[in-house]
Amino acid sequence: MLELKSVSLSFGDRVLLSEIDWQVPEGSRVALVGANGTGKSTLLKIIAGEMESDQGQIIQSANDTLGYLPQDLVELESIPLINYLRAKSGLTRLEKAMKETHHQMAEYPPDSQEYKEAVNRYSEALKHYEHIGGYDYDSRAGKILSGLGFSETEFKKDCLEFSGGWKMRIQLAHILLSEPDLMILDEPTNHLDTESMEWLEGFLTAYRGTLIAVSHDRRFLDKMMTTTAELSRGHLALYPGNYSYYLEQKELRQKQLEAEARRQNEYIERTNQFIDRFRYKATKAAQVQSRIKQLEKIEKIELETREKKVRIKFPEPPKCAFEIIKVEKLSHGYDGLPVLDNISFNLRQGEKIALVGVNGAGKSTLSRLVSRKEEPNKGKVIWGKGVSMGFFAQESRLNLDYSKTIWEEISTIETSVPAPQVRSLLGAFLFSGDDLFKPIEVLSGGEKSRLALCKLLLEKHNLLILDEPTNHLDMATRDIFQEALMHYKGALILVSHDRHFLDQLISRVIEIKDHQAHLYMGNYTEFIKKRAQLLSKANTSGASFQSQISLSESSLSLEPEEEATPSKSLWEQQKDRKRKEAILRKELADYKKKIQSMEKEIHSSEEEKAQIEKTLCDPDLYASDPEKIVALTTRRKVLEDTLRAVYEKWDQTHKQMNAREKEMAEDLSLETT
Repeated sequence: MLELKSVSLSFGDRVLLSEIDWQVPEGSRVALVGANGTGKSTLLKIIAGEMESDQGQIIQSANDTLGYLPQDLVELESIPLINYLRAKSGLTRLEKAMKETHHQMAEYPPDSQEYKEAVNRYSEALKHYEHIGGYDYDSRAGKILSGLGFSETEFKKDCLEFSGGWKMRIQLAHILLSEPDLMILDEPTNHLDTESMEWLEGFLTAYRGTLIAVSHDRRFLDKMMTTTAELSRGHLALYPGNYSYYLEQKELRQKQLEAEARRQNEYIERTNQFIDRFRYKATKAAQVQSRIKQLEKIEKIELETREKKVRIKFPEPPKCAFEIIKVEKLSHGYDGLPVLDNISFNLRQGEKIALVGVNGAGKSTLSRLVSRKEEPNKGKVIWGKGVSMGFFAQESRLNLDYSKTIWEEISTIETSVPAPQVRSLLGAFLFSGDDLFKPIEVLSGGEKSRLALCKLLLEKHNLLILDEPTNHLDMATRDIFQEALMHYKGALILVSHDRHFLDQLISRVIEIKDHQAHLYMGNYTEFIKKRAQLLSKANTSGASFQSQISLSESSLSLEPEEEATPSKSLWEQQKDRKRKEAILRKELADYKKKIQSMEKEIHSSEEEKAQIEKTLCDPDLYASDPEKIVALTTRRKVLEDTLRAVYEKWDQTHKQMNAREKEMAEDLSLETT
C-alpha cells in the first residue's frame, strides 16, 4: 500500500499542496485530475521520489518496486534501443557478472573455498536473472516495442536518433518491461497514436500492480481507472469511479453543497435578524447571547467558484459547391520511399472525416496534400467552387506570424465577432491581461497551438483541416473547442489521437495503413469494432485484411446497389444449411485436432522443464558439474521459448475456432430467421 501523510508544498506565498492525506490500496487504478497548474505533476514527482515536499511522509512497502514516466523529455544514452532496455533492466550487468563468475569457477579447484564462493555468487545472480525474466526478456521487449509502434528494424537503432516523442515511448517500454509494483504515468498517451493507445490499454488491463496516472485522454481514464483523485486548491478529493463518474458525482456534490450553503446562509440571516431585533431587550438577553455563540461556532461552507461556462462558435461558413474536395488516385512519397499510394475519396458539405493510423503512416502528409500546402507526386486534389479553407498544422510556423504579438495577430483577422467576445475567446484559451502583448516568438509550443485555434474560431471558412489540434489543450478548453466543432456547419478533416474527441464529432473514418486508405462509416468506436471484425474474419479464413476490407461496408462509393437476387426455396435453404453445418463440423474437428497436438507438446515440454528445474535445485550439482548447469540452463531456455510459442499458437487457434463457430452460428441463425 502507498500512503501519504500530511504532505505539503509551497512556492513562496502560493500553497500548492496542503497537508494531503491519501491511502492508495494495492492494485488500485487511480486517475489524478485537476486544472492545469494545480500541482498534479508535482505530486507525482514527490511520490516517485524525484522531488521533496516541505513536510509530510510518503510510506511505501520496502520491497515494492516503482516505475515513473515523467511528462518532461527523457534524455537517453547513445546506444542501440534494445541494448538500452537491457542495460536499464540490469540484464547486461547480470549477464556480465554470470559470465565472469563462470570463468572463475573453471579456474578454482572444486574443493576450494574460492570455488564455493564463486558457485554461491553464480547461484544468486542466476536467481536474480530469472526473477527479472532474463530468459525471455528479448521476446517480451520485442512485443512491447512493437505494441508501442516501433518496427523490428528500429530495435537496433541508436536511441539518440529518435525524436522526443519516440524517446518517451522508449522510457514507457522500459517501465512496462520492468512490471513494477507501483506504476506512475504522467501523460502516457501524449506521444502515442490511436493504435498504440489501444495496445497500451490492453497491456495495462492485464497489469496487476498499482497504477496512478495523469492524462488528458478521457477515453483512457474511463477505460482504465476505477478511482479518481481530484487535486484542487491544495486538497485532494476522492471519487470511487472512472472519469465520467467523477464528473457526474462532482456536479451532484457541488449542487448539494450549494443547497447546504443556501440553507446555512438563510439560518445565519434569520439569526442575525433575531439578534438585531432583541439585542437591547433585557428579557431576551440570554437568548441573544445564545444565538451569538451559535453563529460563532458555525463553520462556514466554502464553495468552489464555478467557472463561467464559455460558449464559442464558428462564424457561419460562406456558400460553396456541394462537393468540397475530390481526391483522385493520389500517390506521394519522399526520397523514393512511398507514403501514400493510389488514394481516392471525396468530401461533401457538412461532412466530418477523421484520418487515423499509426505515427508515420501518412496522416499529416495527406492533410498537407489535401490542403494544397504540398503538391502530390501523382493524382489530383480538386477543390469545389467557393471553397475557403482554414488549416491547422502541427508546425506552428505554418499557422502564425512570429514577428507579431498575440493581439496584433488577432487584430489582423477580418471578423464579425465583437471585441468583447474576442477577448472572452482569448481568455477561454488562457490568454488575458498583459499576455496579449507577448511576442508570438517567445510563446511555448502549447501557447502557439492555442493561439492558432483562436484564429480559426474567428475566421470564416467552409472547410477546416486540423492536424492534432487538441495536443496542448486542457480538458476544459478541449470541451469548449469540441462543442464549437460539433455545431460547425462546414466540412471537416481531422487528425487526432483523442478518441473521445473523435467519437463526438466524426461520421466517417479513413485509416491510413500500408500506404492505402481504408474507409469506414461511423465514429471512432464503430471503426474499431468493424476493423476488429474484419481482422477476425481475415485470421479465420486466411484471407488478407485488404481483401476483407474491399468486401466490407466501409466503401464510400455512392453507386446504387445491385438488384437483389430472387429468394431461394425452403428446400434449397435447408440444403444450404446442412451443407454449412457439415463444413463447420469438419472445420471444428480440424481445429480440435490441432489443439490436441499442441497440448501433447505442451505437456511433454512442461514435464522436461520441471525435471530440469528439479535437477538445478540440487546444491551438490554446483560443486560437482558446473558445465552441466550451463547445459541444463540453456535447454530450459529453449523449452521456455518453445512453450511460449506453442501457448500463443494454442491460444490463437482457440480464438479462431471460437470466432468461426460464432460466425457460422450467426449465419445459420440469420437464415432461420
